[in-house]
Amino acid sequence: MEVRPTPYAIPSVVCTAQARSGGSTDFNVGSGDRMFQQWWWYRTQGSNREFALSNLVAYNRPSANRIVLTYEEPVDTDPAQRYQIQLDYRLEQVGAGAARVVVSYRVTNLTSSSQLLNLFHYVDFDGGSDTIQVLNSGRIRQMFGTGGCAELNADPAANRWEVGVFPTVRDKLINTAADNLSNANSATGDVSAAMQWVRSLGASGVMSGVVVQSLNMPRLMGDVNGDCIVDDADLLEVLFNFGATSDATADLNCDGVVDDADLLIVLFNFGSSC
Repeated sequence: MEVRPTPYAIPSVVCTAQARSGGSTDFNVGSGDRMFQQWWWYRTQGSNREFALSNLVAYNRPSANRIVLTYEEPVDTDPAQRYQIQLDYRLEQVGAGAARVVVSYRVTNLTSSSQLLNLFHYVDFDGGSDTIQVLNSGRIRQMFGTGGCAELNADPAANRWEVGVFPTVRDKLINTAADNLSNANSATGDVSAAMQWVRSLGASGVMSGVVVQSLNMPRLMGDVNGDCIVDDADLLEVLFNFGATSDATADLNCDGVVDDADLLIVLFNFGSSC
C-alpha cells in the first residue's frame, strides 16, 4: 500500500504526518529526528487481531500546523459495519529545542449495535540506549541516552499500557492474534510504548480524548506530578529532588539535573492547568 507523507512545519520544528497505516515518522526540534513511528490500531468486538488505521476517507488541513484525518474502518466480523475515527493533529512549538504534538481523537460507532472497542496508540521515539518509564496510566516518559527526553500523555488515561524493547510492543499490534498490553512499566535500550483504551460503545456511541507527544518538555510546563495543574505539590517535588541527576519527573527541561532552571519553570507557570 502506498504511503504518502504530508509535511507541515513551524519554525525549527518539523513533523511528517502520513495519512495511511505508516503513521508519522519525523519529529525534529533542532537536535535531529526523534520519531521512528507513531500510529493507531484498533480491535473490534469478536475480532481475532488488531488492525492499523488505513481506510482514509477525508483529509483536511485547516492551517500549516494542523491536519485532520478521518478514517472509516470495518468491523472485522461484519465488514459492512463501520467505525469512524477522526485524528486531529496540532503541532506546537514551545521554545528552542522543545515542542509538542497534540492529537485529539474521536471514535464513532456507526454500527447498529453495541460494540466493545479496543483502541491502541503506539509511539517509538528515536533515541538509542534509552530508559522509559510509566509514571502513571496517562503518562510515559523516555529519557534519551544522548540527552533530552520525550513524553506521551493521555486524557483520559489508558486502561492498559506497555513499554518494552523494540519490537516487542509493536509485534503485538501487527501479528495475527488478539493481544492486550501487559502493563509493563519500565525498559531500557531501544524502547517503545503503547496505550490501550477499552470502551463499550452503543449504536452511534462516541469516545474521544487527547494524546500529547512532546519533546524536552512535559505536557504542561511546570507540572511535575502530571496532575494537570502547577501548584505547591510540583514545587515541593523539585525542592525535595534538588540536585538529583536521576529523578526524571522533576527534571523538567531534561538536561539531566534538577536545578534552578526546573524551579523557575514551576514558578513561572504556577497556577497553570491543562
